[in-house]
Amino acid sequence: TNNTLRDNGDGTIVMFNFKEVIVPSATQNVFMFDMYKTNLTVKKEVITNPVVIGKQVDFNITVKNTGESNLTSVWINETGFTKGLVYDSFKSSFNWTYNAKDKLWTLNETLPVGKTAYIVLTFNVTESGIMQNNVSVGFSNHTFGNDTVDFRAYVPNMTIEKVSLTPEVIVGMPAYFLI
Repeated sequence: TNNTLRDNGDGTIVMFNFKEVIVPSATQNVFMFDMYKTNLTVKKEVITNPVVIGKQVDFNITVKNTGESNLTSVWINETGFTKGLVYDSFKSSFNWTYNAKDKLWTLNETLPVGKTAYIVLTFNVTESGIMQNNVSVGFSNHTFGNDTVDFRAYVPNMTIEKVSLTPEVIVGMPAYFLI
């Protein structure tokens, strides 16, 4: 049995790898060969600035393997985002797949010890105000961490007026404007 997990109750998870041997007397012997501490961290940041209603906002999510073992099937989950954010798409140079029902992205490659994987999630902004977006990270059925970003979405309400200060504009002559 490989990659058996135990929660130590102190925020750490230990992964065990066992081997079994069945001897002629039908006795099964179990040996533990490897034991690794596993851990993941996640960092979320708003890329788009400013965030404006009617436009899109991009979030960069960085996942890092800070444990002692290479990890497979690492996932991130959008565990909560404010009303006014509607998921649109994702992009990454890493091999992520998306499960829309569970709002879960799974990394379909091994994440080596000390390495990071990135993904950019794009949301449509449909309301203004203070927004919040939260992401969790884990593998197997364990959550290792989360990160929340708070930001403001603005309503674009600027108008620009350009008035000529030169009463008669002539080609080749300077013209002055008040903006």
